[in-house]
Amino acid sequence: HALGYDAEGAYSPDGKHIYFNSDRNGEFNLYSFDPRAEKIEQLTRHDDFPVTGLTAGDGRLAYEQACAEV
Repeated sequence: HALGYDAEGAYSPDGKHIYFNSDRNGEFNLYSFDPRAEKIEQLTRHDDFPVTGLTAGDGRLAYEQACAEV
């Protein structure tokens, strides 16, 4: 499970990064990939409920996180 599953990619508005969800560290979190530097950075560190969606635009990232049923 070292590589995990990568999903829901979105380009940054300037096209310099690709944001995506991945469970490479055990739970789905948000990551940034810089193709020029070939560097991946983990942006969120949730260990309870997965990040399930994301959108990038206007200099901001927005994402959803699943939650327990109430």
